[in-house]
Amino acid sequence: MLDFGKAPVEILHTEGDSPPLRGFPLDFDWDDTEWVSEAWFGISEKQCGEVDGDESGSEGDPQNPNLSQRGWCEHTNRGRSSAGMVCIDCGTIINDLDYSFDRNEGNNRCQHQAVYTRSVDDVFLKNNISEENFVLDEVDKIYRTVAKKKKVRSTSRDALVAICYRFYLLKKGDCRPLTDLVKQFGVTRKYLSAALAKYYKAFPADRTIHLRPKDLVKRALILENFDQEFIQEHCPRIERMCELAYNRSADLDHRNPQSVASAMVYVYIKYRLPHLTLNRKVFAKNVELSEMTIDKISKEIERLFTPQRG
Repeated sequence: MLDFGKAPVEILHTEGDSPPLRGFPLDFDWDDTEWVSEAWFGISEKQCGEVDGDESGSEGDPQNPNLSQRGWCEHTNRGRSSAGMVCIDCGTIINDLDYSFDRNEGNNRCQHQAVYTRSVDDVFLKNNISEENFVLDEVDKIYRTVAKKKKVRSTSRDALVAICYRFYLLKKGDCRPLTDLVKQFGVTRKYLSAALAKYYKAFPADRTIHLRPKDLVKRALILENFDQEFIQEHCPRIERMCELAYNRSADLDHRNPQSVASAMVYVYIKYRLPHLTLNRKVFAKNVELSEMTIDKISKEIERLFTPQRG
């Protein structure tokens, strides 16, 4: 028996060389909270901070106001992640701590309701694409409408998210061709075509949405690293040239819209802004096209806009 000052404590010995375990005191006063703290937890009541309204203890962490006076996090600063709501200060997953909706109802399995998470978060995170939360919410709604309750995994899911993201941007005026999705999301045209077919089944009205060369003029100017002032001044003029050339040449009509838009930018700068000395090889590399493609389309555009003699 050992005397801790206020109550005798019995030592319970265990087999082997393991240290003895402290047992329950044989005679003590449960109302003596200060002794219980010192004997069992190795700390005094003053070290515990505020207890039952006593403000004589610790004031908490002044650098982190979200920590209570007892030292634990109140989870007031929260953020959304693929795992649900997470406390930004301590990293605790908030949703998984709430089991108020758990119910068994006599079954063998616990029917815990799944925490709502966005299906698109992992895809954007994996490809290092940063977007606002409201954009991710809208893309996730489109994705859930297309996928319904079916499980879409791996590359097929990435392609479907990419298609949903593209059509969201198209309806907001941000025009991007499919070739940009291949590079941005790391998926092939094969998977994008399959995802596009699924999207059209859910949104058949969007089959009428098509990109024209004038929609991609701004993209070509951005790829060529022109500043915003230059784009605002010259982009409408080049778009007007695209409108004039539309349905006037079978060769141009069968070309990719991004190719025609890039070639139109090249011809415009070549004849209207010759002081810029645009190099065709460098320009083709910047807009992600071959020099031969730029050369062929440029000659057809020059033929259309050259006055006929005679």
